[in-house]
Amino acid sequence: MLEAIKQQQNPMYAPKEYIAFPNALTKEQCQEILDYTEGKWESAETVAKTKEISGRIRQSDVVWCTKQKFFQMVDGLVNDANSVADWNFQTDSIEDLQITRYKKGGFFNYHADTNGFTRLSSTNKVRKLSVSIILNDEFEGGEFEFLGHQKPVETNGVGTVIIFPSYMVHRVRPIKNGTRYSLVAWICGEPFV
Repeated sequence: MLEAIKQQQNPMYAPKEYIAFPNALTKEQCQEILDYTEGKWESAETVAKTKEISGRIRQSDVVWCTKQKFFQMVDGLVNDANSVADWNFQTDSIEDLQITRYKKGGFFNYHADTNGFTRLSSTNKVRKLSVSIILNDEFEGGEFEFLGHQKPVETNGVGTVIIFPSYMVHRVRPIKNGTRYSLVAWICGEPFV
């Protein structure tokens, strides 16, 4: 996996803005994560004060997960990306994993997962690296996109992993057909300053 990340390095700039590589998880691993969600879905919430405002920011369902096996799937990928991308962020914990379902019309507008300085009340840490893993490919739309980039991230199907600094503004475009599933993780540590 480290070799796949190294092949993406662009010698014109460092550190790398994000790391994306296909097939980091197998279809079987992705299906195991999806099987975990059976009967556990709940409507996603945001930090917005009302459901009306929250619904304009995000329309999706989530399942929260603390299964150790799924943490292990993420951990090595994040460590390699943190080093190879030359971020070298100090990290020491991971939040509960979020498995997300976007049905037709579902989306998550532009947002950042952190500002890098404000501690989370739940962990007293800040989010430093974000991970999004595409778990299926039976959908249209739902592209993952960073603000200011001219085109969405190439996901190349099931098992694609996208790792990026949590302060980068990003979104999931509306789903046109089918249902998009992903696993999201946030790697935490002490504030940047």
